[in-house]
Amino acid sequence: MKISFVEILARNDLSNYNNSKRIAINIQLKELRQKNNIDFAEMKIKNKSMLDRKGLHLNFRGQDKIARSIFKHSVRCLN
Repeated sequence: MKISFVEILARNDLSNYNNSKRIAINIQLKELRQKNNIDFAEMKIKNKSMLDRKGLHLNFRGQDKIARSIFKHSVRCLN
């Protein structure tokens, strides 16, 4: 069985402090993955075009992009 982490996605409603905490956790996840042979899926989103008007949730376009990225990552891990 293969384990993968998906990074914590960016949001528009975070303060600089909370965004730096998000980045720090993603760095810790990357380090944990290296130590334990776990895959890490980085997901890049365009904040304004892929989030709802509040800047918190993915809109349809964002959901579609992230779902496709996770699917491609999962298929690559199966081979």
